Amino acid sequence: MKKYRWVALLIPVLAVALLAAGCGTSQNQNQVADLQQRVGAIENKVGNVEGTPFNGKDVSILGTTPKFAITMREYGDRFSDMYYAAKGGNWALAAYLDHYLRASLTWTKVTKPKEQDSIKSFHQSYLDPLLVTVANKDLPAFMTQYQKTIEGCNGCHKAMGYGFITVGLPKAPADTHFDYNQKTTATDFKEFVMPGK
Repeated sequence: MKKYRWVALLIPVLAVALLAAGCGTSQNQNQVADLQQRVGAIENKVGNVEGTPFNGKDVSILGTTPKFAITMREYGDRFSDMYYAAKGGNWALAAYLDHYLRASLTWTKVTKPKEQDSIKSFHQSYLDPLLVTVANKDLPAFMTQYQKTIEGCNGCHKAMGYGFITVGLPKAPADTHFDYNQKTTATDFKEFVMPGK
């Protein structure tokens, strides 16, 4: 019985000694080198954040992530629909559209990190006051702030070198299948948060 207890104590000690002895071996160094090689091969195929080319094309995260042109299309469509939602009294839809038009610029955190302060400032200066009018179901104030926001959009376009993109009041909603006349309040949209809170 004592003989087996001695063996039982010796096995963990030997296991720790063998593990410690193997931690700096060339086998582990070979495993690290193998993993580095595999990561390099994957980056060569799919790219990395900085822009690794593959077959002459940029297939990196930055190279394949939507830039402003694509995200602005969604932003603009939601902004146009917001106008019709407010006019029709569907304030929950207006709040929802505001929420997701802001979210559409999430990609720019990767593709345009230097623009984030400008985006935040634009949202605070124009969209936050617009959202307050939505929360208050105040159509005249909404229309005034909506026009100010359009002017802010055009100023931003000009400042970024896209002065040829001039927006105005929408002539029709982007999404014609929405019921813009459903009577709701902003808080009917469960994710609604009043600006500043």
